[in-house]
Amino acid sequence: MKTLKLFFRSMWLIFLLTLSLSAFSQSKLSIAVIGIDTKGMKLDNISMGNLVRLELEKTNHYVVLDKYDVSNLLKDKGVDPDMCYGIIKLIEAGKTLGVEKILTGNVEKFGEKIIFVMRMIDVKTEKIENTNVMEYLNLEDQIQNMAKISVNNIVGIANDNFVKNSKFCYHRARLI
Repeated sequence: MKTLKLFFRSMWLIFLLTLSLSAFSQSKLSIAVIGIDTKGMKLDNISMGNLVRLELEKTNHYVVLDKYDVSNLLKDKGVDPDMCYGIIKLIEAGKTLGVEKILTGNVEKFGEKIIFVMRMIDVKTEKIENTNVMEYLNLEDQIQNMAKISVNNIVGIANDNFVKNSKFCYHRARLI
């Protein structure tokens, strides 16, 4: 009898845990990474977009649409995902995809700096919700760390001290 009670309690606990995890995952907003533009970089637009998407996935703050789903859904509606750079096209793409947010931006080599500009767009309000600008030393071998810092900043995650004090960080400006 005790074994049966223990079994039912365990099953009830598993059910509640599954239910709460399901509710948590449903509370995350959906987001697509589109229109990451690069200039003067070794990585092209697609590769940089993949790197930003990877770092965004690692944050576990959003349900991030898969790059193939984004591409296929947009192409089915006659929208070229590789040509979505302006806010009007990005909002149109976001509505087509049914996401709440779009993460876009550009990465550019400018003299001795690499400049990351990330923009978070709210599809419903059709407004840029947040912008983050970071300037880094021109050390392209550190591009993934730069992407991580920039993505964490736009999402609102504090970067750890090792990352903050890295020698490739040059300057930070945050605009809202």
